[in-house]
Amino acid sequence: MIAFTDVRKQYENHAALNGVTLNVEEGTLCVLLGPSGCGKTTLLRTVNRLVDPTSGTITVNGRDIRNENPVELRRGIGYAIQSVGLFPHRTVAENIATTPDLLGMPRASVSARVDELLGMMKLDPARYRGRYPAELSGGEAQRVGVARALAADPPILLMDEPFGAVDPINRAAIRSEFLELQRRLRKTILFVSHDIQEAILLADRITLMRNGAIEQHGTPAEVVGSPASPFVEEFFGSDRQMLLLETLRAADTATPEALHAGAPTIAYGSSLRDALLRLLADGAPSVTVLDANGAAMGGVTVDSIQRHLAARGEMR
Repeated sequence: MIAFTDVRKQYENHAALNGVTLNVEEGTLCVLLGPSGCGKTTLLRTVNRLVDPTSGTITVNGRDIRNENPVELRRGIGYAIQSVGLFPHRTVAENIATTPDLLGMPRASVSARVDELLGMMKLDPARYRGRYPAELSGGEAQRVGVARALAADPPILLMDEPFGAVDPINRAAIRSEFLELQRRLRKTILFVSHDIQEAILLADRITLMRNGAIEQHGTPAEVVGSPASPFVEEFFGSDRQMLLLETLRAADTATPEALHAGAPTIAYGSSLRDALLRLLADGAPSVTVLDANGAAMGGVTVDSIQRHLAARGEMR
C-alpha cells in the first residue's frame, strides 16, 4: 500500500531522513517509534507531500506520489495530529464534514456520515453536532479529530501522536476504542508515537528509527523480543520481558488442559502480561481465557507462559 525506497531528506547541514526503505502493507497499523529528532514525523509527512523528500521514491498503491497533485493526494488520505487542528469557528459537524464537502459528497450523505462517525467515537450526535471546539474537553476534541480524518473513508490514515495531548486516563480509553475501531475498519495506518506501550498495544508492525534511518522493523514481539542491535535493546530497556508479555496474546497460550473450575477469567484480547498479573493478584493456579462469545477456550498458567516464551526462543 505504501512503499518507501531509499527516501532521503536533507535540510542544509542536517539529514532528517537517511535512506529509508519500508513497506507498509494494506490493512496494517505501522507505528514509527524512536527518540525525538529521529525522523518519524518527517517520514510520515512525506506520504501526503507536506514534506517532499530530497531523493528516493514513495508510492501509494503502486503510484509514485511525485506525479500526484498534492491537494488531491491529501484529500484521499486521512490526517490526525496531536494538536487536533480543529477549525475553531466551525462546529463539530462542520469540522468532520470538511473533506467530504470538498469532495462534493451529497449533503444528506455527509450528514449521515457525521452522525455515524460521532457514534463510532462514542460522542452522541444530538449533543455534539452543534458544539464548537472550545466547548470540548481534550479527549472529546481528539475523538473529533480522528472522526474528521475518517470522514471521507480514506484507505490510508496518517496519525502523528494523535493522543499525545490527552490526559492518561482518557488517553488509555481512546487508544482502546481506536484499536477496536481499527479491528473493524482495517485501514492502512502510519502512526507516529514516542510511547513504547502505546506502540505495543496498537501496532501490527513497529518501525524503530534512529538518526533518520530504520534501526529495526517487525512485529512488536520480534522487535522487543529479538533486538537487532544494542540500540534497540537499550531503547526498550530493562522492562523488555514485561513488554514482551504485552505483545503476546493469552489466547495463543491457552489450553483445555489448564482449565480449572472457578478460575478467574480474562477476555480474548488480553495479553500474557494481563494473564500473569491476574495469576499473581488472585493466587490462582490458572486463569481462563474467554472467547468472543464469552465461552471458556482454555486456561493459562505460569508454567505455560514460561514454556511459550521458551518455545518461541524469545528474550535472547
